[in-house]
Amino acid sequence: MLNSSVIRVFKETYPLEKPAILPDVVKGEVEFYAHTILRAGLDNGCWTLEGNCPDIGKAADIKFRIWHPDDELPEVNMWRWSVWKVNQNMKRIGRLTEKYRTIDIGSVLNPWTIATRIRTGKFDADYLNVARGWNKYEGFGNSNRLK
Repeated sequence: MLNSSVIRVFKETYPLEKPAILPDVVKGEVEFYAHTILRAGLDNGCWTLEGNCPDIGKAADIKFRIWHPDDELPEVNMWRWSVWKVNQNMKRIGRLTEKYRTIDIGSVLNPWTIATRIRTGKFDADYLNVARGWNKYEGFGNSNRLK
């Protein structure tokens, strides 16, 4: 999206004092995927460049979802969701059902939001309303991946 990079954040953590073996790291379990601007994260100290690994994983298996807000009719926002796989077209699904609630959010996230999620395991509070599919009729959706 918008010339951003898709990143994957792994569940396992590694001490900074000892260099991680990148081919081993990328074989680990993924915590979440996100779109972001890598350079902004580097320039602002949200993360550091530790190396490069040619194993990019299975891009065809990465799924995202996005909500299309309607400022004039906020009560129908729950019905305005789309899903897609990397490098494929979006598919409008309308209502966000349980089938899609654990798919990662596809909006381009600022580096601080991602750093907060990495550090705390949670997205910042303002981001949760959209990420969980909140509306005034149904409240927060249940998601195992978004805390």
